[in-house]
Amino acid sequence: MFLASSLVGDVDAVNFIQNNKGLEEIPDIPDGVTAIQLNHNNIQVIQPGAFSGLDSCTDLSMGYNSLTEISSDMWEGLTALVSLNLDYNVIENVYPAAFSTLPTLEQLSLVGNKIQEIDDSMFLGVPLLAVLNFRGNPITRILANSFSQLPNLQGLSLQKTDLPVISADMFAGLESLAELRLRDCKLSDITSGTFSSMPTLRWLELSLNQLSHLHKGMWEGISLDALYVSGNKIQSINGDMWEGLEHLKTLHLDSNPIRYISPQMWEGFPELTHLWLNNISIAYVPPNTFSNKPQLRSLYLGDNNLETLAESVFGSDPPGNLLLGLGGNPLQCDTRLCWMKEAEQEGWLTLSTQPIPTCANFPNTNWGEVDFSCGSTVV
Repeated sequence: MFLASSLVGDVDAVNFIQNNKGLEEIPDIPDGVTAIQLNHNNIQVIQPGAFSGLDSCTDLSMGYNSLTEISSDMWEGLTALVSLNLDYNVIENVYPAAFSTLPTLEQLSLVGNKIQEIDDSMFLGVPLLAVLNFRGNPITRILANSFSQLPNLQGLSLQKTDLPVISADMFAGLESLAELRLRDCKLSDITSGTFSSMPTLRWLELSLNQLSHLHKGMWEGISLDALYVSGNKIQSINGDMWEGLEHLKTLHLDSNPIRYISPQMWEGFPELTHLWLNNISIAYVPPNTFSNKPQLRSLYLGDNNLETLAESVFGSDPPGNLLLGLGGNPLQCDTRLCWMKEAEQEGWLTLSTQPIPTCANFPNTNWGEVDFSCGSTVV
């Protein structure tokens, strides 16, 4: 974010801001500025030397212009640039070593452009790049070793692209990657070992794809803290598919047609802390399904077909401090749920109000006004 203080017009000793000015070329920019904003203009071409002498600039934002291609001579003079935003242009071509004149670049955002292919020449000369965002590009192909020149990359977003299948050679060399976003990419398959070159990967987003099954080969060589696979087509779960995720703390499985859960599904998660199972079409949770999970802090079972939930789902040793989401279920508020009232009084259970649970048998009564011990409204 660019913050302008003590502005005189649109320029001060730190910032140069010319957004929404109808510019068709790079204007004259005074030496000494550290941040440049040229968003929402009509710039189609950046002439070589346009940024000459701006060796103090660390941030350049040119979102919502009309650039169609990127080459290295466009950035000459920006020798100290750290962050470059080129979101929502119409960039189709990125020439080899297009950013090589930006040796200090750490953050690059190319959201919403027209890039279809990524290859290994694109990122030559930017070894410090740590964050790279390709969200919303029609990318259909990532050539082998495309990111091998980026040993310090920590965050990579490929959301809303068109990558039905991904494999290990696409991500070779990403030894420092901690966060990978592959949300809404039309993914239908992930080959075994795809993430094996990412030993530091901790956060993986695979939601809103076409995955119908998961298998243990997907997790070879990684040790995730958080996994998001909501909104796919997963119908069944077994404990073996989680092999290699022993340190997982957060798991999102919302909006998959799973329909049935059992204790065996979660045995491979000794550190699981947050579990999302909203909208998976379950009508029953068997006893001990979440037993031996004293570290569990949030469990979301909303928007299912549950009429009741027994305390026995937590086994003999319930979590010590649990946030439970049940909103959107056709709950029958009777003596079978009286344990929840007691658990709230004992302090180990809090019912989430996002959304607040409702009672199908008391449709006009607020949840807090029902006496679970007798099944009637409080008088």
